[in-house]
Amino acid sequence: MKFNKYLTESSNTTIKEVLTTIYDNCQPFLKDLTQGGFNYHKRSDKLLYSGRNDNKDIFKKSVRANRRPKDMTISIQEMWDNLFYEKFKVKPRSNAIFCSGDLNTALFYGTRVYMIFPVRKYTPVWSGRVSDLYSDEMIDKIMSNAQTELSYGVKEIGMQGLDTKEVDKRVRELTLKINKERDGRLKDEVIKYYQDDKLVGAIRSYNEIMLVTNEYIAVNNKPFNQYIRSYIDIYKMNKPTDKNLDQWWEHYGGYIKNTGVKLR
Repeated sequence: MKFNKYLTESSNTTIKEVLTTIYDNCQPFLKDLTQGGFNYHKRSDKLLYSGRNDNKDIFKKSVRANRRPKDMTISIQEMWDNLFYEKFKVKPRSNAIFCSGDLNTALFYGTRVYMIFPVRKYTPVWSGRVSDLYSDEMIDKIMSNAQTELSYGVKEIGMQGLDTKEVDKRVRELTLKINKERDGRLKDEVIKYYQDDKLVGAIRSYNEIMLVTNEYIAVNNKPFNQYIRSYIDIYKMNKPTDKNLDQWWEHYGGYIKNTGVKLR
């Protein structure tokens, strides 16, 4: 089954086509989801969501490497990447797609919400304590204190009547010292509570999930969400054969709100 068949702005994409594409490309993700206790009937058990400015039913895309940040400076992004790399050996701020188990959070970042399914190998980096690195109050306080300390220190150095060369030397030394102390606090109070496993726990947290993967499949949430979640919950790792689909549709299809999509 060729993937290009589904890269169209068509409303005729069938449930079988979507499920087959997911099951053919995303086995590690499905395994972690089903073995992690995913339950369609639990309100907290959603999928990975991301806001996209797109209008296709389904598409496959590579994750952009070394992405430029939208809401933070490049130097701060590099700082976080280095801290995460020490623990996980990945750089999730610049080489990941950002997701959440919360639909409203995802909708804030695009015109449509898409379900995200990583292709083959992936790493979900997340914390049960931090909803968003950019807007966390504790992180803001650590960063602000470090910046204030540096500003006062630089001012004091400038008032000592030193020559330019000595001023530059002392400012560099002070900056390294304060940044090292700042990074130590971030490791102890933030990075310490991040993990790169327990996919279902990440989804249930409704917090930011930095999904490190090379490629992903995105499926338009509105027409397909309940169908996909129901099938995965019932059939786990069993692929959507015609027999499985017919049995599933007969017993459960009628309970799902009709969104106008066809089974096959």
